[in-house]
Amino acid sequence: MDDSSLISLKFATIPAGTYELGWRFTEMLPPDVEAALSGFLPRDELLKQFSGRRSVELGAFEIATESIPLVELLGDPYDLEDEVATIEDLCNKLDDLLRPRGFRVPIEDEIEAACDGDLFWWGMSIPDGIPYGKKTTFELHRKPNIHGLVLNGDPYNVEVVRHAFKLGDGGAAICGAYPWPLAWLALAPSWYLGQDAVEECFIEHLETARVRPIRVG
Repeated sequence: MDDSSLISLKFATIPAGTYELGWRFTEMLPPDVEAALSGFLPRDELLKQFSGRRSVELGAFEIATESIPLVELLGDPYDLEDEVATIEDLCNKLDDLLRPRGFRVPIEDEIEAACDGDLFWWGMSIPDGIPYGKKTTFELHRKPNIHGLVLNGDPYNVEVVRHAFKLGDGGAAICGAYPWPLAWLALAPSWYLGQDAVEECFIEHLETARVRPIRVG
């Protein structure tokens, strides 16, 4: 592993406190979103793709403002097929590399708290088009959030946290021509990639996956 990716990292401090996390449309979806999704994905199936609404207490922590491509830490993911078969295996492998250097993999609560915001880190609005290239007039998904974090604005990528792939769907919604706004919802901090999708394309996801280290105290 080349340590240069870690040496160049900048960190943001997320303050201690109580954080309200999880899916923000527990009771109802906005009418235009409900109409777009109806007939394509049952609402109970949609809600399974998001972490539950919860209140959590977190101590202060430092998190990288930018994520690192896994290939820079682990090399070719196809060389790891015999030892890394699940997200848990992957996180253990990453922690084995990161902890001696003073870092670790984040947990889901930490990523969601660091993203801040409401449904998205930019607020509750769901933009036009899709979050890829010039296929939207929206720009805030490419800008740092309130804590200075540059978050994943490309749903073809995912970010690795303990027990989940978040902030992306591997491009499933875009490639599958899913209706608006499913490609955007995959960028919601409370979104996580479903287990079936993880298992079907696990190694393929690692080719473009990223991780955002937490500094160990």
